Amino acid sequence: MTNRIILIIMVLALSSNTFSQKHIVSGFVKDIETKEPVQFANVWIEKTYMGVSTDINGYFSLEASIGDIINISSMGYNPTKIEVKKSNKNGINVYLQENITDLDEILVKPDIDYAKVLFKRIINNKKHNRNEIYSTHNYKNITNTTIYLAIDTASSIDRFVDNIDDIIVDTVNKNLRFLPIYLSEEANDVIDDKPNLVYSKKNGVFPKLNQTIESIILQYLVVDLNFYQNQLYIFDRGIVSPISDNALLYYNIYLNDSSFVDGNKLYNFSFSPKNKFAPLFTGHFSVYSNTYSLSEIEVYFKNEANINFVNGFKGKVSYKIQPNGKLFLNQQHLGINLSLLQDKDTTVIYGSQRIDDFSNGNWLLNKRTYYSTSEELEYVKARNWKYQTEFKSEEVNSKDYQHVEKIKKQPIVKAIDAIGGVVLTSYINTKLIDIGPVFDIYSTNAIEGNRFSVPVRTGENMFEFLTIGGFLGYGTKSNEFKYGANIGWQPFKKDKYIIHMSYDEDYTLISQDKFLRFIKKNPNAKGNGNFIAAVTTRERDPYLKEEKSIKLKFEYNADENFDLEVSPYFAQNYSTPIVRFVHNDIDYKSYQNYGALINLRLAF
Repeated sequence: MTNRIILIIMVLALSSNTFSQKHIVSGFVKDIETKEPVQFANVWIEKTYMGVSTDINGYFSLEASIGDIINISSMGYNPTKIEVKKSNKNGINVYLQENITDLDEILVKPDIDYAKVLFKRIINNKKHNRNEIYSTHNYKNITNTTIYLAIDTASSIDRFVDNIDDIIVDTVNKNLRFLPIYLSEEANDVIDDKPNLVYSKKNGVFPKLNQTIESIILQYLVVDLNFYQNQLYIFDRGIVSPISDNALLYYNIYLNDSSFVDGNKLYNFSFSPKNKFAPLFTGHFSVYSNTYSLSEIEVYFKNEANINFVNGFKGKVSYKIQPNGKLFLNQQHLGINLSLLQDKDTTVIYGSQRIDDFSNGNWLLNKRTYYSTSEELEYVKARNWKYQTEFKSEEVNSKDYQHVEKIKKQPIVKAIDAIGGVVLTSYINTKLIDIGPVFDIYSTNAIEGNRFSVPVRTGENMFEFLTIGGFLGYGTKSNEFKYGANIGWQPFKKDKYIIHMSYDEDYTLISQDKFLRFIKKNPNAKGNGNFIAAVTTRERDPYLKEEKSIKLKFEYNADENFDLEVSPYFAQNYSTPIVRFVHNDIDYKSYQNYGALINLRLAF
């Protein structure tokens, strides 16, 4: 009898456990009218202490049994209940009805606004903390820069690219993959605040356009994330820092909570613009409780800020206490999601975090910089710094470099690179010889008629810091050959000093002669128009003089936006049927002139 009772109890217990088996119930809590997420709503199982709060997207997830009653409530809404059913396993949406009651005026006078008190202490200590952080003048850093292009797997790109699966980067989102466009790694040894490049590795799918990519697209990444400044200049705009002296005029500052990290107490804040349409940051930051200095700050731009082509932006800076007790930079991360078209997705409300919401055609730019003052790195080769614990960097995946090499071999990529290279540099590049400037190949004027030239120079594959060039031209009307030669030499690895020398016998437009000397890297040195002008012109320009000239040019390019050029020259000028040289009513067939031109450029 006793055995039967025990058996019955075990069966009942097993049955009870089976029917009360728990599973994860998840879903979203939303406003029934606006369909907007209800943040931080309370979600709990009735008659238990089991519960959670919804996140900023209104999402919740908790463990419950079939038949349990889940209560949902939030301030300003009528509470509601739902019963857990088997069908709930696929997720549920809970809608709350707003409950607003008009009250007489209520005056609330808190004894103290603790968030403002702490924020005032942050401001009062800001100057001291800033000086401490930037008092470290000797350190090392490594910077990783990447540009990826989002590709829709359903697009027709595979028609133009062979073996598309071998050159794109897989992601969790199988509908989108990424095409590496540009990769760069740099290591700097900073001594007395002056960076010394000790290691560099870079590659891009468009070799002839890499310089343009660096100067145009990567300018978006030239951002100084120094939040101790009152303003940060991003995309040519001055953005008020969330810890600026007058931040409370622009931002709502909230004290979230406090936490302990590595034995240090931190105060955690969040902030958002008072005017959501203003180009201001939204995000959060943490400060040390004893010094009120930043431990970490992360910022975004709201979608409503409406910055051209910027679909998403993220900036993050963290600081670390050094062995000497001083605070110094630890990491900086800048991420930008560029798009010519506005993305149509579900992140309209929380557009501040659109950096990770991308669609076909988006350009994803990332720049990560890691800092260290460790003396141990003195005994490690610069190319191996990224593997050391002092940095713990997210290195550029070596497979991505392999992807880039494969992409560069694609016929369509080679064609785009070649055309782009000609448009931007005016040279057609071969392995050893460059042909150009292309504007000099064909032109027209009244003296020579149709002018055909063969301009060439040595390429970088032949000499890296030396270029030798020249041209040979022929006019169909004058039946004359014209020619010239030039040489350029860069004595050092950096283009700080450059020496040029040239000699030519040719016709020159008198209307542009004195101006062309001041145009740096002019792709059309003769100023005679372009192919379209040469073909469509009705009247050919007769205002040319014949000139034999020799020129020297010494060029100095400083690091701080300062350029100086000194160019001595000697020229023998000859008259032409239309251009005469007259002095005291006497015609001269030729005259000589010499001098030196000085060109100074200061950039502010």
